[in-house]
Amino acid sequence: MREEQFEVIGDSIDRLLTVDIAGRGVIGKLYEAARAKHKAPLCLLAAKKLTEVVKPNDVVFIATGMIIHPFQDIGETDGPIGGAGLARALRIALGAKTVFVTDGVLLEMISKTARGGDSTIVSPERLREMQISVSSVVGFPTEEEEAGREAKRLIKEFRPKAIVAIERRGVSKNGVYHAWNGNDMAPYEGRVGRLFEECRKTGILTIGIGDGGNEIGMGNIYDTVRKVVPHGDSCNCPTNCGIADSTIVDVSVVVSVSDWGAYGIEACLAAMKGKPDALHSGEDELRMIRECVDAGGIDGPAKVPRPFIDALPAKTHAMIVEMLGEIIRGRFEGLQP
Repeated sequence: MREEQFEVIGDSIDRLLTVDIAGRGVIGKLYEAARAKHKAPLCLLAAKKLTEVVKPNDVVFIATGMIIHPFQDIGETDGPIGGAGLARALRIALGAKTVFVTDGVLLEMISKTARGGDSTIVSPERLREMQISVSSVVGFPTEEEEAGREAKRLIKEFRPKAIVAIERRGVSKNGVYHAWNGNDMAPYEGRVGRLFEECRKTGILTIGIGDGGNEIGMGNIYDTVRKVVPHGDSCNCPTNCGIADSTIVDVSVVVSVSDWGAYGIEACLAAMKGKPDALHSGEDELRMIRECVDAGGIDGPAKVPRPFIDALPAKTHAMIVEMLGEIIRGRFEGLQP
């Protein structure tokens, strides 16, 4: 397939995944800013970067899990399900191992969701030893100094080739981790921003997927977030600094629901590597959502344990996955000259 045909696929995927189905009124402006910065379809660019650096048995970190205000130990469904799908795609398309990085209180939810996406979960020690594509889940510290040490240790131990954040809360320029409603979540938040800093210092590929402005990766479009997102330039903590994330990444993927960004990367990997099953199915999606909710995940906006992601029912997300499959189907049916 010619490069321009991949661009058509990438554009179609990005358009599908940025439909403002929830009516929040900001995704169009956020996407335009990210697209202007990267000058390429965002999901396709992320997938290309991953294929360039990730080889069989290489490790990719997936940072996900977002504790929902006012809770201190309950995470939402947006993020973990995308992580489960992406880990599966990285295994099938690239032969990679994955290490999920999350908050200590979300370890069980992330583990069970990942297993729902066909990932075999082993201990970090076993993952290093094994020559097959398996996954591990590790917690990350909430204290800054400890987080800095842990970031260095994880990089030294696993030597990751890439790190992808999916709906993972980022840090403002004055060091606060905000909920989308402007509340300070820093006391409960694993300081994963420190891990991204260390990865960038060592030349590891960094990708951030977000939908609201406070997620890791939105630092690439910081000024736009400040202008167009509610609480982007103001918040409910004493500094009133705003919720805009300040984390800079190599690729920022902006979509209407963060999980969808992971699915878009899956679809691009499937098309690029000629492996259509790297994109999970609608049936797989329903199973992963159910596993996540059964393990304690909640619908973030409603704050209840129902099979929804970002206030949209499971069937909607399954349909998005099936539509992604239709977009890439021509890649496998001889439509290219």
